[in-house]
Amino acid sequence: MGNWGKWRNIEGVYRDISVLGKQGLYQIRMADTYNNPIPIPRLAGTDESGIIYIGKSTKLRPRIENFYCGRHSGGGMYNLVRLRLKGNKRYKGYYLQYRYMNINNSEMMENAETRMLRTYFRKYCELPPFNSTVPGGK
Repeated sequence: MGNWGKWRNIEGVYRDISVLGKQGLYQIRMADTYNNPIPIPRLAGTDESGIIYIGKSTKLRPRIENFYCGRHSGGGMYNLVRLRLKGNKRYKGYYLQYRYMNINNSEMMENAETRMLRTYFRKYCELPPFNSTVPGGK
C-alpha cells in the first residue's frame, strides 16, 4: 500500500492538479488556523487527529469536491452540521483538510478502506462523524 500525501486545505482541491486522475483512499479532517487537527470527542475516547470522513474513490478530486460542496452523502450531512458549528467556540475558525493515498488496484482500495474504518470503529466505538457504514457490514 502507498503512503499518505500531505494535508491540504480542501478549498484548494479545485486547483490541485496533483489529484487529477488519481484513485485511492482519502481522509478529511478538521484543523485550526495553525494547521493542527481539532480533536473530536468520540464514545470511547478523543480522536486527536480530527478525522471526520474516510473514503475511497476511483476519481479522487471530484469525490473530494463533492464532499465539500455537499453533493456527497457525508458532505451533505457535514453542510447541515457546519451551520451549527459556527457558534461553537471549540470549532471557531476551523477549516477542512484532506489527504490521499494513491492506490491503483480496486480490490486493494476496497480492503484498505474497510480496514481503516474497522480500525477506527474498534478504537472509538463509532465511525468518523460523517461516515455512515463500514464496508462489508461487519
